[in-house]
Amino acid sequence: MSVFLRTPYNYDMSKVSDETGLLCSDPSLTQQQFAEESDINNIVDRFMKTGHIPTPTSMPQYADYEGIFDFQSAMNVVRQADENFMRMDAKIRARFHNSPQEFLEFSRQRSGGGAPWFGCF
Repeated sequence: MSVFLRTPYNYDMSKVSDETGLLCSDPSLTQQQFAEESDINNIVDRFMKTGHIPTPTSMPQYADYEGIFDFQSAMNVVRQADENFMRMDAKIRARFHNSPQEFLEFSRQRSGGGAPWFGCF
């Protein structure tokens, strides 16, 4: 049994990379017109000149995180919310495509006033 020892003289890394690499021939979905404004170097340069940070496209959301101090406790809260959603009636879960996130977004929208959410089924 012979052992193959790779050296720079008997192993072409470029050839192996071409043979085993991933070739993406699909058209790119990247929108190149945003390249300059999303480049971190341009953002920092603009900040250094003007002192203004670009405004975000979505505003930050604030929530009550009292009692959540670490990753494990945050995961426990998420797991508990998911379990509570799964205990709901199947028709209600189906209304939200079995997605706790859709349910929470709907509840958050309705909590601002107006008709109670449970009357909308």
